[in-house]
Order: sequence, then C-alpha cells, then structure tokens
Amino acid sequence: FILIAALSRLFPLLSAKAPGWSRYVFNPVQKLLIKVINKKGGHFLIGILNGFLPCGFVYLALATAVNTSSMVQSSLFMIFFGLGTIPLMLAATLGISFASPVIRRRINKLLPVFMIILGLWFIVRGLSLDIPYLSPVLMGDVICH
Repeated sequence: FILIAALSRLFPLLSAKAPGWSRYVFNPVQKLLIKVINKKGGHFLIGILNGFLPCGFVYLALATAVNTSSMVQSSLFMIFFGLGTIPLMLAATLGISFASPVIRRRINKLLPVFMIILGLWFIVRGLSLDIPYLSPVLMGDVICH
C-alpha cells in the first residue's frame, strides 16, 4: 500500500484513472475532509482524527500492552506511549510550520521517494533474505544475524 500511495503521488494520472468504485469511496471522504478543514478549528479536528489512524508503532505498543500482567499496567503502558509521542509529533508540527513554502514543496517532492524506499524495505524484510540489519532471518522469537 505504501508503494501504491507513493506511485499515485508521483504519477497523479494513476489515481485519476482509478477504478470506478474507488470514486464512490474516496470522493465523498475527500469532499467531507475539505469541508471540515475549511471550517474554524477544522485542522484541530483532522489532527484528532489522524490520531486514530493505525501505524506500526501503535500496533507494537498494543501488542506489548496486551502482554502485560494486568489491565492497569496495560492502560498505563498505552498512556505513557501516547505521552511519549507528543514531543516528537509537536516538534514535527512546529518545525514544518517554520519552514518556507519552498522547503515544504521540496519535502513534498521527496516524500514519494522515501515512501518507495520504505515500501521496498518492508518487502525485503518480509522476505527474510538473511541480509544483516536489513532482512534478518527470524527463528522463533530470536532474530539471527
């Protein structure tokens, strides 16, 4: 999915020629997001909703929380995980707001390249090719190099 998203950013015509059913799914969502963003406080609401999107680190934290010995420890782990993400997320948000429009455009042009690298890296890791530090072979619960 990361590769598909990157390619659609690099080649916008690919997303314009998406299958007909996808327009029924994505167009209403896109229209709703545009309406929300244009309202006062819209960016805040979108930010809150963005917090509910899953990511690999959240899955890892949830897996760790499930393996704790009690519901209290599990809850505390997730609370501290959430609090621990605030400094980096705040720094990224504030950092980009100080960047000039030229730098933002350059970052947006580089993002698909990083997305392709990340997508390919995940595929290589999943293949367990025994490439040290890139694609280690998994043996049970132990990572072997």
